[in-house]
Amino acid sequence: GGGGGGGGGGAATDDGESEVLVVPSTYESGLEGAFSLTACVVGSGERGAGSGLRPVLSPLVFDSRYPFSASVSGSWSGPAAGGRLGAGRIEAAKNPMYELRLTLPSGGPSGDTDVGGGEFADVYVFLSQEVPKGGSGNDGSGSGGGGRRVAKAKGKSKSPARKAGPLPIGFYTFTDWEAARQVSADGQVVASEAIFDSFKFTNRQVVCRRLRLPRSCMKPAMGGAKGQAGEQGGEGGAEGDAGGVVLLLPCTYEAKQEGTFTIEAMSADANLELLPVTDIPKPAIGTSGTNTRPVGQGGRG
Repeated sequence: GGGGGGGGGGAATDDGESEVLVVPSTYESGLEGAFSLTACVVGSGERGAGSGLRPVLSPLVFDSRYPFSASVSGSWSGPAAGGRLGAGRIEAAKNPMYELRLTLPSGGPSGDTDVGGGEFADVYVFLSQEVPKGGSGNDGSGSGGGGRRVAKAKGKSKSPARKAGPLPIGFYTFTDWEAARQVSADGQVVASEAIFDSFKFTNRQVVCRRLRLPRSCMKPAMGGAKGQAGEQGGEGGAEGDAGGVVLLLPCTYEAKQEGTFTIEAMSADANLELLPVTDIPKPAIGTSGTNTRPVGQGGRG
């Protein structure tokens, strides 16, 4: 069954791309049934039936297509349920953070090269949350809302019970330790150049993004000048303030929304590790690493 969204598709482009991924699904999860999928070329001319194009449908075995993977589980609880980043949201400083380490496999990456003047690795990152049994709706909060709202219980409670359904979740991606330092100090990132991409919080059990990371984010293959990332040992932050870091910060939209989560990363281009960040390196001597343009409080990531 689908994850609550419609089917996906696409079309060939003028840049030579010939592969199209099609995801058939139901609108709601848990709806079971059989289906058939048919593809054909229509029209005439260079892009029609006279073009010689012959569509072929074959199942995509994700684990075989993307053999490198890593996963880690954690929780938003107590102070670690800090919510989204933003001005005045100091509680977000306690959110869990993870370092995604990429190591070139022996023989180099298998993905595309020469994009933007250098090699890159595509990494698919999945953030999933555990949804309490008995709930299938959402709480209607955050920019990913849109479902029914659950009536608030009467009376006051220091730790309100979790509402039914998935929480609005998302994850920030940083490519500089300066971002981690600013989050730890202020609960926000003002160095906009350290923000890798944008996203929106959404009430889904699983959210996914593709990160197209430059070669500067990858470590040499085993036996290279610096050895494999795992040989550096320890937790995230152990390699100092050198460039090339990739940091993931999963969070809910609001603070004090508690739950458990799993981050899984998959790639065809690089060996992967996910390590909790327990030590944030100090800035290198002679660098300020600051930018006074703040990042908005919404889904800017």
